[in-house]
Amino acid sequence: MYLTAALVPPDRITAAARDAAVAASERLPRLRLTERWDDVVSVPSFLPSPTPWEALPLDRMDAELARFGYVAPDEVATMRRIVAGLIAPHDAFTVSLGGSVRVDHVRRLVLLGVQGETDRLETVFDALHASVHRAGFARDRRRFRPMVPVLSFGPHLRLGELVRTVEALEGYVSDPWSVTSIGLVHRELSSRDARPTELDRLPLSA
Repeated sequence: MYLTAALVPPDRITAAARDAAVAASERLPRLRLTERWDDVVSVPSFLPSPTPWEALPLDRMDAELARFGYVAPDEVATMRRIVAGLIAPHDAFTVSLGGSVRVDHVRRLVLLGVQGETDRLETVFDALHASVHRAGFARDRRRFRPMVPVLSFGPHLRLGELVRTVEALEGYVSDPWSVTSIGLVHRELSSRDARPTELDRLPLSA
């Protein structure tokens, strides 16, 4: 199975962020001019067009910190023990969502950044990447840039609509929360819409 370590915000945080993202993606009806040549007039017709957005389920709204690649079922307990040991010495810290917005055009996602005591989150990130590799699991070469997906969009979304949604989200900041654990998450890679399964919450300051 494919395992990751992830920052998993509380449901109240992700629900509020998703609501803000959905509100940002709503568009005014487009003005379409309908020509009426018999009267030689143009009649404005306000016709809303469907927006190709999808609000993500809350269990898809987390920030991946490290990907461990494929882990055989009989090695999951070993992976959990390693990750738990790496996380345990670190103190809890406080973060919030917001401060930056990113678009992942490959996965067609809009993501919110994580801000606050991210220096403490980065020390957890660094420990995971170094020690897990030394234990013989796959090295994840990503940079530290924790982002939480909040919206999914279709392939035919117009660039202007995407830009307006991102601009509307740039000022969003969630309520802060205290991070007391890191999630060990199993992800299916066979489908873009596959739902992750959280296997465990591994505590900080254990």
